Amino acid sequence: MHAPTSTISAYDDLATPEKASQWLRNNPNNRRKSKAGIRKLAQVIVNGEWKLNGESIIIDATGRLLDGQHRLEAVMVAQKPVYCVVVEGVNPDAFDSIDQGRKRTNGDVFEIMGEADGGMLSAACAWVYRYQHSAMFAQVRLTPQQAANVLDVHSGLRESVPMGRLVGKSRLCPPSVATALHYLFSKVDGEYAQEFMGRLADGAGLEEDSPILHLRKLLSNNQMATAKLPAPYIAGMIVRAWNRWMNGQSRKGIAMKQGESFPRIEGIV
Repeated sequence: MHAPTSTISAYDDLATPEKASQWLRNNPNNRRKSKAGIRKLAQVIVNGEWKLNGESIIIDATGRLLDGQHRLEAVMVAQKPVYCVVVEGVNPDAFDSIDQGRKRTNGDVFEIMGEADGGMLSAACAWVYRYQHSAMFAQVRLTPQQAANVLDVHSGLRESVPMGRLVGKSRLCPPSVATALHYLFSKVDGEYAQEFMGRLADGAGLEEDSPILHLRKLLSNNQMATAKLPAPYIAGMIVRAWNRWMNGQSRKGIAMKQGESFPRIEGIV
């Protein structure tokens, strides 16, 4: 073990937009900025979801910013100060050892929080968020705070995980999509949601004109196809089949084509 060649100090500080700008001015040769990542962090700050969690702004012994540029850029975009940990006096040669660990996923965060099935729950939270924000076809990545907020509001997602797993075993639908849709269907009618998703999973007792049977055929064909449908299209067909099944309608009109709008679940306000 080598003895340190610099004196390191750490302290809490209020990172104002002005201070962030000052630190960023001494930020040569850092990694390329992610505009999407900066916008996401800025929204966390604007929403009041920022937490002092121990992640630090790192400044070396020469005053150069080694780590924290995205957080500081987000402070400037949000134009709102946040408290953060600042570590100063780090040996400049330590730059190449920063940020080498695997980034913690929302599923990791959920499991640390004590959730039994963190990966499934976090993915299902993202689908519920996308549905509620009419963004099913968008690439949406929730922050851990956003995912936790979704689960706080929609705690019933936990009870939908077993059904999501059951449908997922059929390989007709991603289990996180099935979990989210079972939960959303349950907001219309819990017993019917259980029956619908159960029959989708096993195909038992379905009549020839059943929307569920037709849906199973569509999804089975998709499973065998070389070019498979993206998950939002699978989810859209399941919603269409649910609406038709609940209304006693025939199997027609379930398939989804590229460019069509995502259907709404009838009965959810």
